[in-house]
Amino acid sequence: MDPACRQLAATWLGRLAWQLDEELTGIRKARDVECVHRARVASRRLRALLNLLDDEFPPKQLPRWKKVLRRLTQALGDARDKDVHIEFLAGQLAKLSKRSRCHGVAVLLADFEHQRADCQPETLKQIRRFRRKGCIQQMLDTSEGMLSNRLVRDANPLSRPLLERARAAMEERLDELFQWAPSLADPKAQKGHHAMRIAAKRLRYTLELIAPACSGRLDRTFETVKQLQALLGDIHDCDVWIDELAAFNKAQREWIKESYGRTGPHGRIAKGLKHLRRVCRDRRDATFRKLVRFWSTLPDRKDWLPEVLDLPEQKEVYGQDDDEPAISQRAR
Repeated sequence: MDPACRQLAATWLGRLAWQLDEELTGIRKARDVECVHRARVASRRLRALLNLLDDEFPPKQLPRWKKVLRRLTQALGDARDKDVHIEFLAGQLAKLSKRSRCHGVAVLLADFEHQRADCQPETLKQIRRFRRKGCIQQMLDTSEGMLSNRLVRDANPLSRPLLERARAAMEERLDELFQWAPSLADPKAQKGHHAMRIAAKRLRYTLELIAPACSGRLDRTFETVKQLQALLGDIHDCDVWIDELAAFNKAQREWIKESYGRTGPHGRIAKGLKHLRRVCRDRRDATFRKLVRFWSTLPDRKDWLPEVLDLPEQKEVYGQDDDEPAISQRAR
């Protein structure tokens, strides 16, 4: 056992479990629509932590934690996606100057609002199921128990085993990211862009978990990955919208034809949907060009790790400064 690894694991476990508990309470009490987003992020960070430092956690509880967190993340994701769609459509509707486009956007907005209302009972059901498992309290108790060990609580957060582990995690995540980089040569390579977005997200979570132990040496890289993920995320959102708009347009046309025996009334809806498709295509094209320019400014794969993570000298790693607070205190 490396005390620094255990300290990092315990600190993040307690902090993220507490954050998740707060946001789930916020969802139940309908405090803020952003509670769903923050709870989803906390659940994802917990899953990343359990994978990164898996051998620091109770082996009997770890598989169970991963399983229930995966189900919770999925349930929260369904609700969050609807919230994002509603926010986007409401914003687009407010911007419209041509009345002929309003009907189609309003119909689509109403459809997503109904979908969001329909998925809320399932979201609350999954939250209740997650709470019944008692995982949050188990995580909090585990974190407290780990930090009750003086060697863990007072460990120098910058240990060589921890940084070697961080380097290995970074190697894996960077390999995933650069594996899909060739897709940037083709604006139509949607699957590659989506896979690269997932890789960037995983890299960002890994950086977030490791950063407190690295004394600011990951700040620049973190901001780079954050911007990269944002650009890839915008492109993915546009891809999803373009597909969903086409599917919704087709479904509405078929429903109107079946209901009225003709497709004439569909024209009022089609104008707004056509406008939204054009907005999404233009936004995707502009964002993709920005992404390609941004990627061209980044260092080659071989230059990322030395810039991100240099192992310190042995004395620096193992020397303990009595005036240096432990990460469990500084990171709070």
